[in-house]
Amino acid sequence: KARLACCDYNDGEEVEGTFCPTPSSVAVRVFEACSLIKGYHERHSDVVSAFPHAPEVADVFMHAPKEWMDAHGYTRSMGCWRLNQSLYGRRTAGGNFRDFFEKTVREVKNTDFDRCPEEPCLYRCKLTNVALLHHVDDEKTHGPDEIHDGVLDEIEKQLLTKRGERMVSGSKDQYLGRTKYRFTTKDSDEILTMAHSKHVRKIVSALGLENAKSSAVPGCKTDTKFTGSEDLLDEAQATLYRSCVGSAIFLADDRNEIKFATKKLSQKMAKPTKGAWARLKRLGRFLKGRPNLAR
Repeated sequence: KARLACCDYNDGEEVEGTFCPTPSSVAVRVFEACSLIKGYHERHSDVVSAFPHAPEVADVFMHAPKEWMDAHGYTRSMGCWRLNQSLYGRRTAGGNFRDFFEKTVREVKNTDFDRCPEEPCLYRCKLTNVALLHHVDDEKTHGPDEIHDGVLDEIEKQLLTKRGERMVSGSKDQYLGRTKYRFTTKDSDEILTMAHSKHVRKIVSALGLENAKSSAVPGCKTDTKFTGSEDLLDEAQATLYRSCVGSAIFLADDRNEIKFATKKLSQKMAKPTKGAWARLKRLGRFLKGRPNLAR
């Protein structure tokens, strides 16, 4: 896969238009709950080469790629390119695409999409009952089956999109590194979310816990009660600590049982101690014994 990108140099001045919100984990869960309660079937779509869809609002110039210049007998002294569309590498590209995405959604024919005031990535159409939740270029939609696909057809006239299959009972889907399973129980429909196990493997491997005994709990107060527990880690260990805690933070979004332990570990990110390292190894041993829990 190849992608044209530019290098946006930082001249020290503050740049406006870089903000690009993403949905909270609560918003994703509420969205899925609404799908189940109303009997709707979600679709996950991915915008292909998302950022170049959006116009570049500033005057930006760049040199052509060396490979292109070599192929066309072009040199830098002959001139440069002016960007008409946003490009990967620009700090404002995400914000530009987000504005373009909202404009596109609001202008879909025969709809009246409105953005949620509390959740800036959630849109709902009062006329069709179709709802849309987007994470930059990844979007989840649901609505009445007879209308849902027609709304997506209109959106795809403006956005080059790969549309996923409808999530029905017995199906699964990949969304933001997570696997979603939809199934039917005796009483209701359910959606099961499983975080990517690579984060567990990374933590266990980085801490050298492949052959360690698993822990029954993700954290314990006694882990930090030893002489020297407040001593700081050396730089190499501190870097490893931050990397592992970063993976744990991602996992905690889907695994409630490690949220508190991860929060305590994140409080030591700036200056990790030997006591915090012991806590991290406890969490690692807990994850080793339960690598694939889902909610």
